[in-house]
Amino acid sequence: MYSDDKELGGNPLSMKVGALGVRRAILKTNSRHMALLGDVSSLNLTTKGSGLARGLESNSHQLRFAIEGSITKKFLDNFSITPFGELGLRNDFGDGSSVSGLEVGGGLRFSTSALDVEARGRWFEVRARDDLHEYSYSLSATYDLHRDGLGLTFEVNPSVGCNTAQSSKGLLYSPSTLYQGQPQVPCNSKKSLNTTLGYGKLVFGDRVTFRPQATLETYRNGLTRTGVTALLTNNASFSLQGTIETTAPHFDFRREGSTLQFTLSGSIQF
Repeated sequence: MYSDDKELGGNPLSMKVGALGVRRAILKTNSRHMALLGDVSSLNLTTKGSGLARGLESNSHQLRFAIEGSITKKFLDNFSITPFGELGLRNDFGDGSSVSGLEVGGGLRFSTSALDVEARGRWFEVRARDDLHEYSYSLSATYDLHRDGLGLTFEVNPSVGCNTAQSSKGLLYSPSTLYQGQPQVPCNSKKSLNTTLGYGKLVFGDRVTFRPQATLETYRNGLTRTGVTALLTNNASFSLQGTIETTAPHFDFRREGSTLQFTLSGSIQF
């Protein structure tokens, strides 16, 4: 669940986002993996206070079904290459017009004993509308000496375009669609750099991993996001994550347009 509050024309603007997803593995071996997944997400914008903008409300939703797969090829003892891909159908609907289309994603991951380098891309094309599409590509490098989330971890991720993760995650973790009352640049033109530093340790009788981490994300238009995350995970069954983030223009968190956001997400595997 995600929430955000800011001002629009002198009226408080409240934004709430929620998402729910399921994933089912249909093939799982040492080198091959395939799964079916589905997710639904919802966005609600409302205004309060007085004035012409009082009592306005807008809702939008997204429904997606997809299949994903990957093949891992190992070389030597600690080096592997993994091509991966995803193909899905997506429907965006709500108070405005409804659009449906094909969503394709994929990339290539290089892994060593302590470092992952991943190139990823995503493309969404709306059926019968040549003027409506999304695309994105990113390159990330993650350092994890123990390969289990314990100890020091570091990640750097430059990206161009819309969110390269699953589309519902993009809706959850993208910056607010309004910035000082003006629409942001289209996500196809967005450029950002994300860095994350964390440290993991075992708790609760060494059954659960606890990892606090700090994130800094900067955008081409001067928007800056900083965040602190606490992650509890058991690789076999569950994951719970809470994040507090602030978003501001040019690191000025006292300036109009700054926001404070809270996100809570979790997953259960069975």
